[in-house]
Amino acid sequence: MRPDEISFVPLGKSGEWDLERILREHEKGIAYAWVLEGLDRYPVILDSRNRVLSFPPIINGELTRVTENTKDIFVDCTGWDLRAVSLAVNIVCSQMVSRGGTVESVKVIYPDEMRSIDPGLVTGSWPRMEWKEVSLDMDWTRSWLGRNLSGDEMINALSRMGYEDCRTDDGRLTCLVPPWRNDILHQADLAEDVAIGHGFHRFTGTVSRANTTGGERRYTTISRYIRESFVGLGFIETRTISLSNEREQFELMGRKEVPHMRIENPITTDHTMLRLSAIPSLLSLLRTNKHRDLPQRIFEIADIMVEDASRSTVCALSEDNRASFTEVKGYVQRLLRDLGVDFIPEKADLGWYIRGRGAAIMVELPEGVKDREKGPFPELEGGKMIPLGHFGEIHPRVISDYDLVTPVSALEMDMDLLLELTRI
Repeated sequence: MRPDEISFVPLGKSGEWDLERILREHEKGIAYAWVLEGLDRYPVILDSRNRVLSFPPIINGELTRVTENTKDIFVDCTGWDLRAVSLAVNIVCSQMVSRGGTVESVKVIYPDEMRSIDPGLVTGSWPRMEWKEVSLDMDWTRSWLGRNLSGDEMINALSRMGYEDCRTDDGRLTCLVPPWRNDILHQADLAEDVAIGHGFHRFTGTVSRANTTGGERRYTTISRYIRESFVGLGFIETRTISLSNEREQFELMGRKEVPHMRIENPITTDHTMLRLSAIPSLLSLLRTNKHRDLPQRIFEIADIMVEDASRSTVCALSEDNRASFTEVKGYVQRLLRDLGVDFIPEKADLGWYIRGRGAAIMVELPEGVKDREKGPFPELEGGKMIPLGHFGEIHPRVISDYDLVTPVSALEMDMDLLLELTRI
């Protein structure tokens, strides 16, 4: 329907709204309006009396509100992909049955004039709880799992995983896959379910024939020390993705653009490059959690990209009314003292810190190291000493651009250089 052709009472509201107003003013409409962008007609589900049940995928109507007294529920599922929609309906219905409900099918009639999809694929009874027949090579499965399982053992394992009508014939095992399982694409998926159903605890290990001695990587050892230090300071470890965009890495940080690795044909404007710094990622995380209590202290051993080389940094942010240069300097001193690293703080004018409240962490080049790869802090290069990192108070402009209102202090250090300097 056209946006101005119909009105209804959205879920949680008291008066009638037309579709355009819902997209413009309703919190769900604002969040999901992009799904209908460019369309001149919007999907609406009506009952036999032309009352609006739902405006998918935006909001349901007050008419279909579900309460603790509701006995009958009408399940509708809409989308662009018929296969995905069919799977979603099967999963929802299966979950309802497992909780003691009864599912009844409905007849769907898809108009012939709607040619976005073949009407014959849609018209008929739904949900279609169709079991798919699959098979696997039993010898291949035994080789792949490293265990000589019999046909009966494989059948019992798959039966525990929800498969039905399992049978063996001429070295192959055939069975029916439940309609809510969409992840069975290859016989390797079946073999995995055989292993799960049989029980991983029943697979025994073997002693390696190679007579070597293993040990913990130095990177892992130092990372563990760093984690323990930050946890002792009241920080929580996070993991963020290494993709970012030029606006967050340069514009919002007040940083001059430097050569970086761009993403060809990015699927979203949020992920157009590989990040040079983890500070924007952690600031975004603070923005997402700004409804949480303060103080918030987070850290990450993050992957970044310096031109065409992958590197790691240690990054930490503290959001607190008392966040200051002195506070973050104390964190740096504590961490580097635990790692046995001597450093000299030097004044640094970096765009994301308040002027006069940012510092570079300078160290001497380790003995025996004449040449070193370019580090992640080009703004601090050029002196007699080399930059291990920086710390300071985030500028109020940057804080405001990330929709934050509380002071934030930050630090970031070159993990790769730290490995060379650490004396533990």
